[in-house]
Amino acid sequence: MRLAAVLVLALAAGTPARAADFTLGLGYDDLSGEGSGAATVGLQVTSEPIWQLGAIGFGLGVAGEADTAGDLWAGAGLTAGLPLGDAWRVGGSVMAGFYAFGDGGDDLGSDLEFRTRLGVSREIRPPWRLGLAIEHKSNGGIGEINPGIETIFVTLTRPF
Repeated sequence: MRLAAVLVLALAAGTPARAADFTLGLGYDDLSGEGSGAATVGLQVTSEPIWQLGAIGFGLGVAGEADTAGDLWAGAGLTAGLPLGDAWRVGGSVMAGFYAFGDGGDDLGSDLEFRTRLGVSREIRPPWRLGLAIEHKSNGGIGEINPGIETIFVTLTRPF
């Protein structure tokens, strides 16, 4: 458990000191209705693209989430972004992270949980973007159980 937290912090420390996006998300987890269901707050910091593949930029990111059931997740990994015209943007990420569930929370089966996220945002007033993101957390079958959980967020992003 502590090893996973140390690995996440080490990955976060290795993120290059470049311009980045700060994304605050307010949402709800357990879209399937099989878990505890809880209001969720998340923060993600995404680097500027480190490399490009056509119009898609790939970078690094760190993120953390907490919900009202006491569940916590913190991770780091790869991000991708694709601008669509002047105002719209599609983004996604794949991250590995440490997960701890609270007294009323969801046991996802492992301290190590992977998060995949896909979102779309629109510039509402330079430099702010408003968006919607959906994500899935799962241990990928490495735990004894692997129920997974989905979360939907309304996001507000600002570059710095």
